[in-house]
Amino acid sequence: GGLQINNILEAQGKEPKYLVSQSGMKSRHTDEETLDAAIMALGGLVNKKMVAGLQASGVNAFGLTGVDGKILVARRKKKLITIDPETSKRIVVRNDYSGKIDPGKVKGKIIEGLLDAGLVPVIGALATSAEDEILNTDGDRAASCTCNAIKGDLLVSVTDVAGVLASLDDEKAISTLTEGMLDSMMEKVRGGMRKKIFAVKEALELGISKIIITSGLVEAGVSRAIAGDIGTTITP
Repeated sequence: GGLQINNILEAQGKEPKYLVSQSGMKSRHTDEETLDAAIMALGGLVNKKMVAGLQASGVNAFGLTGVDGKILVARRKKKLITIDPETSKRIVVRNDYSGKIDPGKVKGKIIEGLLDAGLVPVIGALATSAEDEILNTDGDRAASCTCNAIKGDLLVSVTDVAGVLASLDDEKAISTLTEGMLDSMMEKVRGGMRKKIFAVKEALELGISKIIITSGLVEAGVSRAIAGDIGTTITP
């Protein structure tokens, strides 16, 4: 939904904003206007188009967000320390409405209830804070916490590249990685893949036994990744 959030902001004449953490991680600055755009995209436009697409393929999908039923509860990052890209100085940001999901508070029973009813939940990565604020959250972390809550043993993370690449010049993904190799890979990859690998580390720590990072731009990408034909499979 990142692209769609940007499109909504730009249609309103607003420029998407990003923050860079002290560790070099880039993330969206979710001020109040950006939060509204995230709600429109993740709770509406993107969610319903995904639901309709799945239903057209014979999957009885059910769209909602982590706010509904308080499925996802997160701690708001009320103060963020970021790096100014021009001066390299540290800046404190206080008007951010993003949060870190508490994996112990994910309402797995609601998700399991939908699955038992023959429905496939499509959950937008919005969460509720302890103060009942709506928060934007990282989609990869939301997926990890949700998978853990329903005791899933396989998590497939879909992206726009073949998987984890050894270098920017490679087109073919590394087929397998283990948990002990992830720190060194963090130093090699760039952009959104760094956050994906960080989320993979958290997923393994939660007890998920296998994570696959694969492209969503190829036909039957998820099925082929599960079969081991494409993508990068990460295990403890």
